[in-house]
Amino acid sequence: MDVEGTRRSSLDGGGVIGPCEDPLFDVVVVGGGPAGSAASRLLASWGYRVAMLVGLPSQHPPLAESLPPSVRKPLGALGLLSTIDDSEILRSNGNTVAWAGAALRSTAFGEGGSGLQVRRDQFDSLLQSAAAEAGVYTIHGVARSVRLGDEEGKSFPGEVTWTGRASEGTVRGHWILDCSGRAGVVARRGLRRRHSVPSTLAVSAVWNSPSAWELRDPSHTLVESYPDGWAWSVPVSAAQRHVAVMVDPRKTNFERGEGLERAYRAELEKTVHHRRLLLKDAELVVTPWACTATPYSASGYGGKGFLLVGDAASFIDPLSSFGVKKALASAWLAAVVVNTALKNPQMVGPAISLFEARERIAYDGYSAQAADFYAQAAEYHRHPFWTARARATPEPSDPLGTSPDSESVLRDPRLPAAVEYLRSAPRFQLRLATGVSRERRPVVRGCEVVLEEQLVSPSASGGIGTVRGIDLPQLVDLLGTHERVPDLYEAWVRERAPVEIRDLLGALSVLVAMELVEPIPADP
Repeated sequence: MDVEGTRRSSLDGGGVIGPCEDPLFDVVVVGGGPAGSAASRLLASWGYRVAMLVGLPSQHPPLAESLPPSVRKPLGALGLLSTIDDSEILRSNGNTVAWAGAALRSTAFGEGGSGLQVRRDQFDSLLQSAAAEAGVYTIHGVARSVRLGDEEGKSFPGEVTWTGRASEGTVRGHWILDCSGRAGVVARRGLRRRHSVPSTLAVSAVWNSPSAWELRDPSHTLVESYPDGWAWSVPVSAAQRHVAVMVDPRKTNFERGEGLERAYRAELEKTVHHRRLLLKDAELVVTPWACTATPYSASGYGGKGFLLVGDAASFIDPLSSFGVKKALASAWLAAVVVNTALKNPQMVGPAISLFEARERIAYDGYSAQAADFYAQAAEYHRHPFWTARARATPEPSDPLGTSPDSESVLRDPRLPAAVEYLRSAPRFQLRLATGVSRERRPVVRGCEVVLEEQLVSPSASGGIGTVRGIDLPQLVDLLGTHERVPDLYEAWVRERAPVEIRDLLGALSVLVAMELVEPIPADP
């Protein structure tokens, strides 16, 4: 059958589900990649009835991806960390890079962290199994049509018609999550937005080596630039490595008419370190295939009864290497938004606004990061492949403005001076700075979106509310009556909640560093 899955039972711990008798679900998720599986699993673990279309087996070879140590945070939030830790996925402690003419350099991840070198079919299968174990109905089929629940001004469940290998059907859901990646079954209905960025074609192949890869650490991803392209490779086992070249057929001197493998090998000949790594004794075991790797985003990321999640929402430049992490973070927030909407329909608008803002911030941030690398390569290689990309960073498009999180504000370079000011001043008299307002903005608390008071300023136009567990608007309220850190701390513990004094000092320092508060002028 094409419909299968498992459900939890207090008696036997799980059982096989046949074809679903009731095709109406709380949520229908289209796509079984990292975003779809993660969102499905999380929503099912919260008690919702979820159907997930995982598609049919691909005719293309599996892709490989290198996931940074920071991917553990979204995996943990999604309840998937133990699934990955118990797997045999190859671990890596860093990257090896030769970029913009620099010498080959191996760099370990900070704080002893380890990344993951995954083959996407195996990684996706792990996440799909975790979703099924949580009670998700899994449908092996392709979405043929989607009807959203607010079309023609009417309110009804969304509907997805699908076709499998030997059967077909229709499932309905109060919410539809488009996690279909580049296919974008909902995104392509007028929401997908292509920027004026150059086209990128990824040509990939798989190599085996009878001996260890000749790198300082064979588990590392290897990245190098060359005059009109760049090469990337990731090992998925001690013997096997996926190797891709990124080219622009309009700007790269890419051989045509001689077959893809010959063109691929010609690109490898332009490299230094991949040529040394592969052409000595490695064997090409899966011949090259090509796919587009051109970034895109969306004009909108959600509406009544639907969200665009992961790569369906936006695709970032592969140079950033954060695609899967972005998809998992998108899945987590999508699940939170749906949970909020189903529990508290009045919060649908603010929840979708928060989701859209986060998606735009993520796309803009990763695009700017890639542009920095392209600018370095453009300065060295002086080739149109690089200069076109260095100039093509999309303009920030977040309608709610920037919203620094507590992690980033604690790395603000102005923070040490603010800490020193507070420690050295015997007394201080501070108030909310001119131009700073207090507004209720959507934030995530637990597994719901709620409205909370935020401080809004030109440097934090998206609002900032909490640092190290300290509510900043509430802290501002106490500043008017307390002029020393010990007095302020005692008042906070007495009137609010017990905290560490270093956390309160950190939050107060952020207020000073970001100029959210200012000294009260002395009386004349």
